[in-house]
Amino acid sequence: MTGDDGLRVRTAAAEDADRLLPMFEAFYGDYLHPKTAEAIREHLRAADAIDTVLIAEEDGVPVGFASLRILPQVESGVPHAELADLFVDETRRRRGTGRALVALAEDFARRRGCRSLELTVGFDNDGARAFYRAAGFSDFALTMKKALEARP
Repeated sequence: MTGDDGLRVRTAAAEDADRLLPMFEAFYGDYLHPKTAEAIREHLRAADAIDTVLIAEEDGVPVGFASLRILPQVESGVPHAELADLFVDETRRRRGTGRALVALAEDFARRRGCRSLELTVGFDNDGARAFYRAAGFSDFALTMKKALEARP
């Protein structure tokens, strides 16, 4: 998808790893391991059937990304779509980049047979919560988390 303002959103490919790395570092911080373009390339290849990374570019410069996961569901036979991550460079925020990434994720999920798109957002992330509500999302469930320690 290309807009009138030079913004283009598309599916990222393994060849985009070098361009994704700075945004991944900004978004994931210490959680990104290892912090190399080769590791991102491997992730894109390994997760291809489940995790689709979308990239936003303004005049050819990467300015945002989203991660869309689509999983088969045994109970309904209808795939489940989750917007796992969304990042927009601070210089491009409030200019339609996030909305364009969400719109592409919605279109991609719809074409894969999904009936809804879910996401998790932190309780303390008021800006993201307002953005998602403005994009048509509503409160649905509470996500809970438990750390799993490795066992010998």
